[in-house]
Amino acid sequence: MLGLAVAELLGAFAALLRESAPPRLGVVTPLLGLQILLEMLANYVDAWSMFREVGVSLADFAVPTLIGLLYYVAAVIIVPRRLSEWVSLDDYFDKRRKWIVGTLLLANATASAAITPTAWLPRFSEDGAWVAVYVLQVGSMLGAYTVLLLTRSRRLSVVAILFLMLWYFVFYGPFDIATAIVAAVG
Repeated sequence: MLGLAVAELLGAFAALLRESAPPRLGVVTPLLGLQILLEMLANYVDAWSMFREVGVSLADFAVPTLIGLLYYVAAVIIVPRRLSEWVSLDDYFDKRRKWIVGTLLLANATASAAITPTAWLPRFSEDGAWVAVYVLQVGSMLGAYTVLLLTRSRRLSVVAILFLMLWYFVFYGPFDIATAIVAAVG
C-alpha cells in the first residue's frame, strides 16, 4: 500500500512537468509533499524493524493496511488532477486542507496508538523516563499536525511542516535522540 502511495505522490508532482501552463507551485504543497514522502519512508523503517515477527492474518494486517490507505489517500489528493483549474497549488491546499492534513493526522494518530507503543513497551518497563519521552515525541508530532490542520496562515503552515521534517530527521536519523533525552533526564 505504501509503495502505491509513493508512486502516486511522485506521479502527481511529475504531472506538473507535463503541463503546458502549470499552476504556481507555492511553498506549502511542495513542502508537504516532501514531508509525506519522508513519513512514508519512516513507515518503511518502522515496518522493517517492528513487523518481522508479525503473524500473517487479516487481523494482523488491519491497522497497517489502514495506515497505508490513509497515506495513499493523502498522496492522491495533495495535487489536483485538473491542474489548469488552479492558480497555485497552495490555493488548492487551502481548499483541501482538512482532507489532506486530516488523513495524515489520522494515519499518525493510528500508528501512535496502535503500533508504535509495542516497540516502546520494553523500554517502558526499564525506566519511567521512556514514557515521558514517548509522550513528548508523539505529542509534538500530533500537535504540529493539529496546528497545520487548524491554521489559515501559510507561514505557520510552513513552520509546522518544517517542524515535522525536523522531527522525522531527529527521530529517524542517525542519532538516537530518545536515548539521549532519557540519559539527560535520568
